[in-house]
Amino acid sequence: MSGPDDAVARLEAEAQQWLVRLRGDGASNRAAFEDWYCASPDHAAAYDRVLLTWEVSAHLTRADRNGSARPKWPSWRPVAAAVAAAMLLMVGIGVATLAGVGRGPANAFSLVTKVGEIRSDRLPDGTRVTLDTDSRVDAVFTASRRQLRLVRGRARIAAASDARRPMELDAASVTVGDGEVVDLMRSSGLTTITMLDGAGSVHVGQQSVRLSAGQMLAVADTGPVAAPSALRDGDTRWPSGMLSFADAALAVVVAEANRYSQTRIALDGDDVARLRFTGTFRGGDAAGLAHMLAKGFHLRLSRGPDGSFILSAPPGK
Repeated sequence: MSGPDDAVARLEAEAQQWLVRLRGDGASNRAAFEDWYCASPDHAAAYDRVLLTWEVSAHLTRADRNGSARPKWPSWRPVAAAVAAAMLLMVGIGVATLAGVGRGPANAFSLVTKVGEIRSDRLPDGTRVTLDTDSRVDAVFTASRRQLRLVRGRARIAAASDARRPMELDAASVTVGDGEVVDLMRSSGLTTITMLDGAGSVHVGQQSVRLSAGQMLAVADTGPVAAPSALRDGDTRWPSGMLSFADAALAVVVAEANRYSQTRIALDGDDVARLRFTGTFRGGDAAGLAHMLAKGFHLRLSRGPDGSFILSAPPGK
């Protein structure tokens, strides 16, 4: 008789199988993967766990190499780090190694993505930086210092260990240190720090807030610093190229979707903007999302002179 643990193991095995298929032929398998991924929140959660394992496994590998103690992870953690390549091929993400960066006494460089692009770069020290759509990270590496500053957008940093040069993650007025795997996001005067693995301190002016794995902190450019909150379902999903929402206002959903596409979606009227949406879709597919929303909410879909999709209430409503 199978139990809940068997079901979880089965789904994680399926998620890894998808990664292998997509690595072999991502283009022909992508649509089927998206159908599987969106079919159930359990499918999405299983894939997210495998995805996060990519970053964590890099730390385990370095810990073995350095002879340091390995932490005891839950059973899903020890997935091979090679799944990274499959995940990147699946969603059309670029991957690169920045040869020569950080090897001299002082190096400054930038990592940038275009609208709709998600890219992962491995720095020579072993740090992995994954950039979301339309994002930029500026970096300074010296003999005694490593600093990454999020200028715009969102980034996931899996920081390599270096006792001589602790990693400084700086976003606007917020400086984060010590975190092993951290998501940083800048949007509309708000900086969000999500601790995915390890623990670290967030310094805001003279104030310091300790974050543990599974916690996130939102810091506004003005106003007091709120207390950390628990990580929500879907918060770790963005490197897969899939966007998930639970009971979110349509205005929020569309604003996030518009970050991934040159073709915009517009909402005509406050009543439309206040509709509540729960679901998962692929970032960058503006046409697919617009048609799905029009059908699901019985909205009228039209095109603007600039090619944008306009969703409005049908006549008489």
